Amino acid sequence: MLNKKQLFGPVALACAALALAACGSSGSSTASSGDAASTSECATTAKAVVAKTTADPALVMPATSFDMAKNQGKTLWVIDILTNQFIQSYNTAFSEGAAAAGMQAKIFDGKGSVAEWNTGIRQAISQKAAGIALVGIDGATVAESVKAAKAAGIPVVDVLSGDPTAPLPDGVAAHVTQSYTENGAHLANYALADTGCKLDMGILYTPDVKVWDLLGKGAEAESKKLCPSCPVESATVNLANIATDAGRSAGTLLTQNPDMNYIFATGESFIPFMEPQVKQARPSVKIMGHDGLDAAVKEIKDGGMQVATVGFPTAWTAWLTVDNLGRLIQGLPANDVVIPNQLIDKSNAKDSNTAQFPNFADYKAEYAKVWKQ
Repeated sequence: MLNKKQLFGPVALACAALALAACGSSGSSTASSGDAASTSECATTAKAVVAKTTADPALVMPATSFDMAKNQGKTLWVIDILTNQFIQSYNTAFSEGAAAAGMQAKIFDGKGSVAEWNTGIRQAISQKAAGIALVGIDGATVAESVKAAKAAGIPVVDVLSGDPTAPLPDGVAAHVTQSYTENGAHLANYALADTGCKLDMGILYTPDVKVWDLLGKGAEAESKKLCPSCPVESATVNLANIATDAGRSAGTLLTQNPDMNYIFATGESFIPFMEPQVKQARPSVKIMGHDGLDAAVKEIKDGGMQVATVGFPTAWTAWLTVDNLGRLIQGLPANDVVIPNQLIDKSNAKDSNTAQFPNFADYKAEYAKVWKQ
């Protein structure tokens, strides 16, 4: 990602000055007309994407059913990347889904440390887990532990750790995920539409978390494609010290660029820690996030500094993970469901993540049908 503001170089500026001197007002008028046309095309494209992605997603479910009761009494392990608001919501729903499937859930907090992630997997193996879910963890970063689980006959799925088309790391049986690169592009379109393609965007991300990196790259690429002259800057946040580093990084972006009008926090958990500093430094700046946490959806609805996010049905996703592990334990193929999502702004924001996805309201009953219960 870019680490410096995109600026016209001195050579380009000199050429532009010569052109104006040679051609007079006629040349100036032509350039202005071209810029206006380009900006208009950018805004039209961005608005069309926003209109499409703010619609309520339809319920999707695995296409084939199976007898989940055969897994009665087994234990599923969840190895979390760290503990934050999203992870807590996911874990609660996963535990409920496991119980509904007749199994138990064991939650392990990875504390943002590769060493802890490996420890969790090794403990799951030693305690004879029936299946392991890696939440937010790229299987390639814990490759040897994942291979050990495979050798022990324990299926491993990675959850929300990359794009659905990414190759499966050795030992990982399935992805449970969505397209983060595409979601980043959707948020860039929102900001472009909102600013009339006069976007000056800062991106906060953590290179150690693959999905946050993908979100940032997706947003940057889309902004550069539709509006090449729109500046994009990025800054990193220390995964192990989000509480203090998010505010520091946001403050640095704003200090370095007095024209910045949007900050995209690729980790929505950054926002509570950075928002006070952003509000103090430049209250006109708008914030975007990703995940659609309860607090984020409510703030968007209430007109706070966060104006947009991409969210997805968190509880349904946790049960989708249980579904995949249940199939793999029995030697069945993984389901191939890609998690649907929605661009959320003030026009469609509701009171919570659950309320945001009305078509998923009866997901428990739908999974019961799929599991032949």
